[in-house]
Amino acid sequence: MDSFDALLNHFKPTARMSFSGAVCGKLASSYDDGFGHLHLLRTGSMTIQPHSSPALHLSEPGAVLVPSMPHALIADEHDGTTLVCATVELGQHPGAPLALALPAIVTVPFSSCPQLEPALDLLFNEFDDN
Repeated sequence: MDSFDALLNHFKPTARMSFSGAVCGKLASSYDDGFGHLHLLRTGSMTIQPHSSPALHLSEPGAVLVPSMPHALIADEHDGTTLVCATVELGQHPGAPLALALPAIVTVPFSSCPQLEPALDLLFNEFDDN
């Protein structure tokens, strides 16, 4: 067992879906609840605007993890942006090692992980009607 396994055994990450569907305009996410946020961009494009950092624009499908920062998602109604979003608990209490070890924003384009395509298809199909 390596140190990452030990960390995950102590701080069990969990996620709960919070939004699924089309986005136009602005969605705000807070950190007041102590949770991070995972955004899975299925189609379109969006801008992530952290409250205290420069904006980040995504123009291809991918995953965005914002472990501990208030932020807003901004999408143009003409882009056809669709998302599945979840709140993520990473042991978020002051000094939680897993949350502290991650960058402020983690992005992973789905094109860089083609082996995830079957799982992503299942996930997006599951939430198509929500």
